[in-house]
Amino acid sequence: MKSCTFAGKKIMKKAFWIGISILLVSACSTKTPQNRPAEAKPSELKASIEFMNGRTYDFGVYGRREPVSCDFLFRNNGSIPLVIDHVDVSCGCTKVEYPKHPIDTGAIDTINVTYDGNGFKSGYFFKNCYIYSNADSVYILRIQGTYSKTLEEEWLKEHPEKKI
Repeated sequence: MKSCTFAGKKIMKKAFWIGISILLVSACSTKTPQNRPAEAKPSELKASIEFMNGRTYDFGVYGRREPVSCDFLFRNNGSIPLVIDHVDVSCGCTKVEYPKHPIDTGAIDTINVTYDGNGFKSGYFFKNCYIYSNADSVYILRIQGTYSKTLEEEWLKEHPEKKI
């Protein structure tokens, strides 16, 4: 076996001390919190919506010539206030009213959805509302129902003042 030369030992010794120096410098520069309260990680700070009466509302069969509305009751289950940025709808016949103010953690509020199908043909409909906020995802609310011309005629007999 060959033994290390003096130059080889010198290089090994330098490499050893450089390695030790790097370890010491990195160990000393690591900040460790002492007696500080635990802070939430950014990934844990989020708003979250729980719809208390579901995300779909069925108006059933109706025949009125008036808009129909429903309320979606929700709670902010997140760790920060919920801010609804905007709401998109799948059709211009659908209008949405939503809170423009921040909703505190644990607070309950409503989103009102109105469908005005006056002038549209009879039959089944469904519409989507897309809720954009600082929550963990885009939430979709759905409304559906069936507009009946037969029921409309009966309703108009009962409400002649509504006849066009």
